[in-house]
Amino acid sequence: MAGAPVELTPDNYEDVTQRAGVCVVDFWAPWCAPCRAFAPIFAAAASRFPDITFAKLDTEAHASLSEPLDIDSIPALIAFKDGVEVHRVTGALPAAALDALLGRLEAVDVEVLRRRAANRKRTEAGKLPAGVPKGATWDADEAEWSFGPKDAKGQQHGTWKFWRADGTLCNECIMKHGTPHGVFKRFHESGEVSQEGTFDKGTLHGPRTWFASEHFTTERMHENGVSEKVKKTVMLYDQGEVRQVMHFDGTGQRVVPTTGEPYPT
Repeated sequence: MAGAPVELTPDNYEDVTQRAGVCVVDFWAPWCAPCRAFAPIFAAAASRFPDITFAKLDTEAHASLSEPLDIDSIPALIAFKDGVEVHRVTGALPAAALDALLGRLEAVDVEVLRRRAANRKRTEAGKLPAGVPKGATWDADEAEWSFGPKDAKGQQHGTWKFWRADGTLCNECIMKHGTPHGVFKRFHESGEVSQEGTFDKGTLHGPRTWFASEHFTTERMHENGVSEKVKKTVMLYDQGEVRQVMHFDGTGQRVVPTTGEPYPT
């Protein structure tokens, strides 16, 4: 639905958010200054993405609709696809970040998200999610399932794997008598590598590399002002001390982290 975003009310909320296709809802309030600043950015995006339904919901006027969604802060964006919530983010996004988010929505597989949601419910019930091996244990503090071999003293020893509550693999690490020692990898929900590096007796040493994903992910990379144009970040460690940080775009060119523009030579 191109043009101005739809104003949601109790009368049209279900019809708009549960219809086929993609719908993005901006949750806001009149007293919220960041919400007012984001409003024209959101409205302008509607003309660039005519196949997406854009909608706004005044959380103060329609608390009965926003409260069940457990929105902690505003502005907040929630994206629905075929009636299923597929992503949410808080804060006033810059236009480029909003466009990047909207561009990813078409590729979202709703059935995959439904399976992940079912796995999260199994975790909440204390049951193993599909794909997590029998014998894995849940660590509530880390919010992860874990499984791997142990030494004679019962300490983690060998290759250990860790899974999110939704059953997706998030980490693989070599342990030596309870301490990380060797190569580790972290993974996006899509299965792509999100991080890789090396531990030396529990201390990071050598290059630690982050990789961006074109899919939605809970792995953190584009934070603290890092541009969406940054596709790889390399931090060089010397026994736990960071010696150098470099950022690269999708072509492998080194770039300025805040803008994604070529790094000055």
